Amino acid sequence: MLLREEVRNRASIEQAREIASALGFDCTAEGAATVSVRLNQDRFQTLFGKLPAFLEEQEPGPFDAGTPAGFQEQELAVPEPLRELVASISVVPPATRLK
Repeated sequence: MLLREEVRNRASIEQAREIASALGFDCTAEGAATVSVRLNQDRFQTLFGKLPAFLEEQEPGPFDAGTPAGFQEQELAVPEPLRELVASISVVPPATRLK
């Protein structure tokens, strides 16, 4: 979750974490402008009206060591209770492992 520029401060990060937790998100980390969260698939579907798009593991290629399975990158609608604090929520795709 990326916080709105005008509310990037300690108090707003804590408030966003509290609201996100109440919505069922598991807050895993935070930065100066972000809160990293996880969400199970059932709750994801309830909040966003769809399931995340699954990506299969990718075998190593000529210039990389492959990619673990995960979910496709996508921007999501910010749930109403978070809109005053959060500018965007996105699914982060799995990292490509370099050789």
